[in-house]
Amino acid sequence: MYLKSIEVHGFKAFANKIVFNFQPGITGIVGPNGSGKSNVADAVRWVLGEQSAKQLRGSSMQDVIFAGTETRKPLGFAYVALTLDNSDHWLPIEYDEVTVGRRVYRSGESEYLINGAECRLRDVQELFYDTGVGKEGYSIIGQGQIDKILSGKPEERREIFDEAAGITKVKKRKASTEKNLEAERQNLARVTDVIREIETRIGPLEKQSEKARIYLGYKDELKRMEVNQFLLEYERSASVKAELDEKIRIATADFEKSKADFAEAKDEYDRLLEELERYQDSLRDAKERHADASLRREKAAGEQNLLTEQIAGLKTSLSEYELRAERISSQIAERNEAIRKHEEEMKEQDKTLSSLMEERTKAEALLGEMKAGIDAILAKEKECNDAHVELLRENTELKTELERYNTILEQSNIRKAELNGKLLTLKSEADAASAQVEEAEKLLKEACDRVIAGTETVKKQEEQIRTLNDAVTEQKHVYERRQERVIQKTSHMETLRDLVEHYDGYGNAVKKVMERKNEIPGIYGVMADIIRVAPEYETAVETALGGNVQNIVTDSAETAKKLIAYLKENRLGRATFVPLSDIRAKKEDFPEDVMKEKGVLGTAASLVETEETFREAVQYLLGRFLVVENIDLAIKLQKKNRYSLRLVTKEGELFQPGGAIAGGSFRSGSNLLGKRREAEELENSLVSEKKELKEAEAKLSKLREDRENLRNAYEESRKRLQEDFVAQNTAKLNLNHIMEQNGDILSKRDSLRHDLAEAEEALKSNEEAVRMVTEKIRVNTEAAEQQKKQAEELHAEMEQTRLKEDSAGAEAMRVLSEYSGLQQNIAYRKDNARRIEREKEELLTEQKDLKDRTAAAQTEIAAREESVTRIVEEQKSLEEELAELSSFIKDRESKAEEITKQNKGFFERREALSEDIARLDRELLRLDNQREKLTESLDYQKTYISDEYGLNYDEAVQLRDETIDNPVLNRRAVYEMKSKIRALGDVNVNAIEDYRETKERYDFLTGQRDDIVNAEKSLTEIITTLDAEMRKQFTETFGLIQDRFDRVFRELFGGGKGTLKLQEDADVLEADISVIAQPPGKKLQNMMQLSGGEKALTAISLLFAILDLKPSPFCLLDEIEAALDDSNVSRFAKYLHKLTKDTQFIVITHRRGTMAAADALYGITMQEKGVSTLVSVNLIEHELDK
Repeated sequence: MYLKSIEVHGFKAFANKIVFNFQPGITGIVGPNGSGKSNVADAVRWVLGEQSAKQLRGSSMQDVIFAGTETRKPLGFAYVALTLDNSDHWLPIEYDEVTVGRRVYRSGESEYLINGAECRLRDVQELFYDTGVGKEGYSIIGQGQIDKILSGKPEERREIFDEAAGITKVKKRKASTEKNLEAERQNLARVTDVIREIETRIGPLEKQSEKARIYLGYKDELKRMEVNQFLLEYERSASVKAELDEKIRIATADFEKSKADFAEAKDEYDRLLEELERYQDSLRDAKERHADASLRREKAAGEQNLLTEQIAGLKTSLSEYELRAERISSQIAERNEAIRKHEEEMKEQDKTLSSLMEERTKAEALLGEMKAGIDAILAKEKECNDAHVELLRENTELKTELERYNTILEQSNIRKAELNGKLLTLKSEADAASAQVEEAEKLLKEACDRVIAGTETVKKQEEQIRTLNDAVTEQKHVYERRQERVIQKTSHMETLRDLVEHYDGYGNAVKKVMERKNEIPGIYGVMADIIRVAPEYETAVETALGGNVQNIVTDSAETAKKLIAYLKENRLGRATFVPLSDIRAKKEDFPEDVMKEKGVLGTAASLVETEETFREAVQYLLGRFLVVENIDLAIKLQKKNRYSLRLVTKEGELFQPGGAIAGGSFRSGSNLLGKRREAEELENSLVSEKKELKEAEAKLSKLREDRENLRNAYEESRKRLQEDFVAQNTAKLNLNHIMEQNGDILSKRDSLRHDLAEAEEALKSNEEAVRMVTEKIRVNTEAAEQQKKQAEELHAEMEQTRLKEDSAGAEAMRVLSEYSGLQQNIAYRKDNARRIEREKEELLTEQKDLKDRTAAAQTEIAAREESVTRIVEEQKSLEEELAELSSFIKDRESKAEEITKQNKGFFERREALSEDIARLDRELLRLDNQREKLTESLDYQKTYISDEYGLNYDEAVQLRDETIDNPVLNRRAVYEMKSKIRALGDVNVNAIEDYRETKERYDFLTGQRDDIVNAEKSLTEIITTLDAEMRKQFTETFGLIQDRFDRVFRELFGGGKGTLKLQEDADVLEADISVIAQPPGKKLQNMMQLSGGEKALTAISLLFAILDLKPSPFCLLDEIEAALDDSNVSRFAKYLHKLTKDTQFIVITHRRGTMAAADALYGITMQEKGVSTLVSVNLIEHELDK
């Protein structure tokens, strides 16, 4: 096997991944100081499992991860891997090539790898055991390994020899075996303690178990009796319940039949009510149609009168249109005559037109102005005339509308009077109905109040019953918990009393003597029987007594003598006796300053209570001991008093005169004083516990009695509530009937009030309309007169303007030359002719408009007359309709009265059926209550049998015993069986299982104890065998190393002598090893007396001797020759070549002699600050020269 390569990445200064490939022989790793070449050795040591950061020249394991430089960031992990050629299977693994790797992360996580698979550190270590390879072997030799050999610590030097002897793996195995042996011994001690504790319990548990078996037998018999009693009573109750069910079925059938008859009567009653309502609806409809027909008749008469007025108005307008048309025709004729005259005059004046052009121009300008004024006046006059005509037409329409509103007002007043009369009648009916409603509501309210109060009472009682049920359940749990506590404490007390009375934990001789206490007079008991100690001082007093706690107190030495003879005769062992007649206690005088010391509690005798008879014996055994608070105070007092005191602490440490101290933990169950006290405390506690149990039982009985009383009251309340429900339903039916009648009256009243409000609103609306129309007619009449007056004024103004125009023309003719005057006259004539023509056109247009209006008026008159004819026909038809409706109303009123009489008969029948239903409902309620009580009884029986025995009825039937058929006799038998169970007293039913488990555990632990004893014996034998093997192997190897060391020493030193020496009279496996050297020309002396170079060469000699004897597959040397001079370096290199036959060497060096001996070289330098890199050897040699 040899090392093929080392891969380093992120380890210390190796920031980049670097791989060193090696061949057999010597490979040198060189470089200047500080370049990081020794980090290669650290990397190999680290990957092989080094756990000490100090050995790797760091403070923590994270220091091996590249920490970064000024230009590089830190890395998050470090990784190193060794690859080994294992083709000769030097390592105990199947692979021909083995790669061992280790990776650590900055977070602290770490992993080991073998051929890429994760493994444990232990797997790596075991892989290299006894190969010389490893962090503790001799395959990695640096200054540290040289220091180990040179060290004054023999154990460090010893590790190298153990590895060379091949016993490192065996030593590890032996250490593991010794650890297992110690664990087994501790297990044995624990198991033995547990067995002793179990032995104190198993006897009492056996007795309790037998008592529990008897108890369970009684309980099974009681279960059989109670289950059959349940079946007898349950089946009898079920039979009675079946009879009740049949009665309820019959009563329910009668109840349902009465309900059906009631429903039938109610349906008939409701049908008649519906029929009556239909007749009343049709009657109301007929009356409404009659009123509507009367209203339409009155409306038709009003419309007829209105149309007559409208026709008269239209005829008046037609006469006015005809008069105006005549006037327009006359005016047109006048205009035609004027036009003719102007044309004749203009013909004459045209002859002189050319000479008068200049005058005409001026005259036209003036006349144009006058014409504009006249046109404006004419336009205004036309507007006034049009407005006047429109106002007259609108007034005609308004007068017609006014007449119609007056007719509607008269009809509205008549309608209002009718409605007021009807309202007075309905008010009387409503008042009577309201009184009936109040009376019915009063009856219903009283019934509802009783129902509400009854419901509230029932709800409260139900809530109280639920509360009491919860209280009973809770109290039952309290009772059961207290009962369980009493049983547990009684069981524990009996166990303790049993232990005390049988003197468990005492010696056999003491037990045998105390068994005869009642037979032999003069025995008072053991010391634990005659003293009482406060719990906080029990440990101290029992420690002070020690074995004396089992001393037997007698009245005299004669009694003690008899008892000793008894023990001898029966070979029962030995016991110590304290005869009161002979005991003389010596008064112990403790220093006053000691007694006053804070924390000194007094003598042990002063801290116990006893009868005066025994005070001398107590003083004799306990008067010599002082009890102190703690161990520190005890040590202080002993030192202060020259270790002359007997002290005991509250924790149980014992200080004897002379300085001896006893202390540690107490075996479980060894407190003999505490057991008696605990039993008495339990007995006192049980008195109050049993009292509380009786109180809980009494409280439970009281709660059950209160619940039963409340249930009876609840049944009475439910019965009364049912009666109140019946009364409430009857009152509701009566109130609904009255409310229906009252509702009809109120509905009619509301309808009439609505009609009256509408009539009054219509009246007000019509009165307002009449006022507005009258006012509009007045306003229109005044406006028409104003327009007419304005038109006349405009006409007069126009005439004046025309006169002014004429005057202006005359004046112009006077001012202007005759030419101008003539021209103006001609212009005037033409203009006047055009004006007259325009007036003529306007008159023709108005004439046409009047013709259209006349035709329209005539058409409207014809339409109105036709409407009048239609209205007359309609009035005749309405008269006939009113006669038919009056006859129909009379017939419907007669039929409605007949249905009302029938309805009264059905109402009386319905009331009778309602009483039957109430009676049957009460009967059903009574039967239901009986059945419910029976059901509750059945449920209680089922609940009891379920709670007590976890059985339902079907499961109980499976336990039926046909021999039990008399419930009275069986009930007596149940009582007797319960008396037997009570006579047993408190029973720990868990004792059977506890005893079984304790017995099984005892048997198991005794078997385990035997196994542990056998294992201890086996492990001891294995250790003995391993020691023998290691001694033999180490002795043989050590002799060979001695011989080889002397030869290598002579060769490296060129003479002299080297010797190894084992420590005399010491175990070969633990003995110190001394290295003694005698360089040439010097005396034989210890290696520590040599010079530095001699020490180093001696250590190298020893390491080479080991490698020569037991070669390692590879060896890494880290500057071990640094202290040698050049001549010794040459010898070192020469011998190194001799060893390469069996060992591959990787040598870290900066010595030229060593480099010269290497077969291959790797150079390491720091071209980048803080980062180690591989470089060529030439570069390294250049740097080394510098």
